[in-house]
Amino acid sequence: MEGKYLIDELREIRGLKEDIIDWEERLKRMESAAERTTARIQDGSKGQTTNDCVGDAVASLMDLRDKLLQKVVHHWERVLDVEEYVDKQRKNYRRVLRLWYLEGQSWDQIGDLMGYTPRWCQEILKHAEWEIRNITIRNRCNSVENVAR
Repeated sequence: MEGKYLIDELREIRGLKEDIIDWEERLKRMESAAERTTARIQDGSKGQTTNDCVGDAVASLMDLRDKLLQKVVHHWERVLDVEEYVDKQRKNYRRVLRLWYLEGQSWDQIGDLMGYTPRWCQEILKHAEWEIRNITIRNRCNSVENVAR
């Protein structure tokens, strides 16, 4: 995996994780609304319209759960693809790459975990990304030299 591709993939994984969190929150709100509706029905409300609303709510919940599960599976497949490359980085680089991109931690959380300021952790990430790109360029140059020989 080339450096630029790896960094792009890491950025997309972080975005996907944020999407999953949003979907989980939507699912919780819908489940809560469905529970309130069910409680009202059990309190004595009778009528076909109410039952249809509950059926629609249950169908929406099931659809949202399926979509959420697909996103989670897709997220973890992508994480597994890039983890081996992240694991090859220096200790601090590896840790900040993992915490920021794969675990979705905030800069304050990363700073607390690593014992640095959030700003310094951002610098570590910049250096890690630079090194990943630079290694890729060096590898390409070495390949060209080997072919030329």
